Amino acid sequence: MGKEKKVTVNIAGQRFPLITDEREDYILQLANMVEGKMKSVSFSSPKLSRDGCATLAALDFCDMLEKERYEHTRCKSENKKLRLELKNAEQSKEALKIELDEAKKKAELLAKENERLRSDASHLIAQQKKRELNPGKTMLSSGRINKGTENGKKTGEGSTGNSSAVKSEKSDDKEDPRQYSFFKYFL
Repeated sequence: MGKEKKVTVNIAGQRFPLITDEREDYILQLANMVEGKMKSVSFSSPKLSRDGCATLAALDFCDMLEKERYEHTRCKSENKKLRLELKNAEQSKEALKIELDEAKKKAELLAKENERLRSDASHLIAQQKKRELNPGKTMLSSGRINKGTENGKKTGEGSTGNSSAVKSEKSDDKEDPRQYSFFKYFL
């Protein structure tokens, strides 16, 4: 808005001096719209007076104004609804981001656990291959390797070095739990 000024417009052959703070080109544009609407009404109803044409033109402009107001209100309501949906979507996005971060942390922990388990499995496979190459060695319950009857302490004799020979030479029929092979504990 600017300083008030005098603008004269011509509508349907009449001059209207106006005092306004709007831009002159804007006022002239409005006057041209009114004149165009009155000519349109006059063309469709040639017997109407200038006042009748002005009244119908005003009625048409009021109709357009009300429809625009309704559309404006509908757009504002839709805008409000969309802003609410956007806010909810942003909250959901944040929640999903937190879930994603937690899932990444869990994935990292699982990857470390998986690597540890692979390492353990590799170690166990290496031990199994070692045992297959040295079948006379057995695993004690404490986890240490017993060379069986290598020094004769368990059976009193012993050059066989396998747990079934130790078992058969014992006086009672119970198995010595220390003589179980490694695989009886883990299979």
